[in-house]
Amino acid sequence: MASTSGAVVLNLGAPPTEKLIRGNYLLWKAQGMPALRGAQVTGLLDGSDAAPPKTVEIAQADKTTTTGTNPLYGPWLAKDQQVLSYLLNSLLQEILAQVIGKDNTFDLWTALTTLFASQSQSRIINLRIAIANTKKGNMTSNVFIAKRASAMSWLRLVVR
Repeated sequence: MASTSGAVVLNLGAPPTEKLIRGNYLLWKAQGMPALRGAQVTGLLDGSDAAPPKTVEIAQADKTTTTGTNPLYGPWLAKDQQVLSYLLNSLLQEILAQVIGKDNTFDLWTALTTLFASQSQSRIINLRIAIANTKKGNMTSNVFIAKRASAMSWLRLVVR
C-alpha cells in the first residue's frame, strides 16, 4: 500500500477478468485473492482490519477534552473504498443487484460468501460423489487411483 501526501493508493491491478456469476464463485475468488493478498488488504475482508472510530477525544491544555476527527479514519476509509470498488467492478450486474447497498468491504464480502458458500459446498460434495462412483473398467475409482499411485512410485524407483 503506497501513500502520497496522506492519500492512500492501492495497487490492486485490474479486477478479475472472470466476472462473478452464479456457478463460478471459486474461479472468481481464485482470480481475485492474489491481488487482495498482494495489496495486504485481506483484513478488510474478514473484519480484522475494522474501521477506526470517526472521532477521538482530544485532551486540551486546560485539562478538558474535545471531540475531533480521528486521523486514522480517513486513510482507512480510502483503502476500504478502493477495495470495495475493485470487488464491485468484478461482479456481473445480476450479482451486483443482490449486494447493492453494501457500503464497506467487510459487508460486501460477507454477503458474497453467504450467497455462494453453500453452492460451492454442494458442488464439492457432488464432485466427491461423482469421483467415488467413477469406474475404470471393473475397478472403482479408489482401486484405480491406488494402482496408479503404486505404479508411479515403482516408476520413480526405476528411473532413479
